Amino acid sequence: ADAGNLDVVLPDNSHITLRKGSKLTYPKEFAGNTRKVSLEGEAFFDVHRDVTKPFIIDAQSVDVKVLGTSFDVTCNETDATVTVATGKVQMTAKQKASNYVILTPGEHGIYKKQQLTETTIEGTNYLFWKTGRLIYENKSLEYITNELSQLYAAKLMLDATMTPDMRQQLINISFNNQTIEEILNELCLVAQCRWQQTDNNYVILAK
Repeated sequence: ADAGNLDVVLPDNSHITLRKGSKLTYPKEFAGNTRKVSLEGEAFFDVHRDVTKPFIIDAQSVDVKVLGTSFDVTCNETDATVTVATGKVQMTAKQKASNYVILTPGEHGIYKKQQLTETTIEGTNYLFWKTGRLIYENKSLEYITNELSQLYAAKLMLDATMTPDMRQQLINISFNNQTIEEILNELCLVAQCRWQQTDNNYVILAK
């Protein structure tokens, strides 16, 4: 997890972890019958429950409405993803209010190319930016390296020497605030392979 994250406590005692480089705008106090904030980027919300005052996030391309739950929002001007940890969240496309989904724990709402879709997620790796923890249960080496590439914004590749069996072997492993190099050392120990690095590219090879 990055030390650049910022913890914010709102006037209603809601707690927010703002990812480095993201922007949150909120009033000094919540007047009226809603609690409205604006987000650019990514944040994890733990919203204080108040059924009389819905909490609404203007998340650029979508609006996110809750009464009191915890969830992750990542957004920009065209796309947004909402992932629910607890409770229930309503996600609505800005362009068309009739286009909305209701999300419950373990569900992802994804808004892309003006389409809103609902999918289920596995595990808690989507909170990696906040917790620094990764857990893989019975996941293939290929799956793990693909996800690590995205999370670390690095290029992890399986070399041509890796057979389909090696690529598809199922692995149980977890990591906690480790560098990509430390992770690769442990992964290769379990998967019986080796790795080498050139710049920001990491290649996993058969032993």
